[in-house]
Amino acid sequence: MIKDLGLAMDVSQQSASAVPMGSAARSLFTLHKAKGNGRLDFSSLMRFYQDKEGE
Repeated sequence: MIKDLGLAMDVSQQSASAVPMGSAARSLFTLHKAKGNGRLDFSSLMRFYQDKEGE
């Protein structure tokens, strides 16, 4: 997913298009990967947020 978001961000820069939600999504997935969840699919973000609620 990070790779796909990176490709989308590259295209947006080439076309001078702002994509703030794409940037936020890439940051979120990068953080998620740094927490050891890089091999999980995007649905694992739900658990990431559920874990945050318990803190």
